[in-house]
Amino acid sequence: MADAQLRTAAAEGNCLHIFQILSARPGINVDDALEAAALGGHREAVNMLLKSTALCRHGGLSPIQVALHHPRVGCRVRVAMARLLLGERDSTWYRRERGQTLLAAACLRDGPAILAALVLDGHLSEGAGGDDEPPEPQ
Repeated sequence: MADAQLRTAAAEGNCLHIFQILSARPGINVDDALEAAALGGHREAVNMLLKSTALCRHGGLSPIQVALHHPRVGCRVRVAMARLLLGERDSTWYRRERGQTLLAAACLRDGPAILAALVLDGHLSEGAGGDDEPPEPQ
């Protein structure tokens, strides 16, 4: 019951309801909710759900690292989460997260597909590697 409520709240981007469910059931499975929030384009909901995972809370990983390495979501959902999390281009945070994205994606079987999607979105330049700034969106 709570899993369905969490998925519905995530699909709607209702962060207050997500918070209430996560507070009441800290060990709840967030996989379906992550997919619903990511594919629905709800950045804050994705961020909140990723931060509730054990990898983020106890493993010291950032939300973008958890998004890219989450074992139970497909490539399409990983790309959607990366796009959302990299959507705000605040300089320091953006550069750090972009670097983590490059490192994390390099370790994945789906890494080339994820990186190609981020190049198309303008988050990375082709052959990105250093601290080069991404191209301005057109």
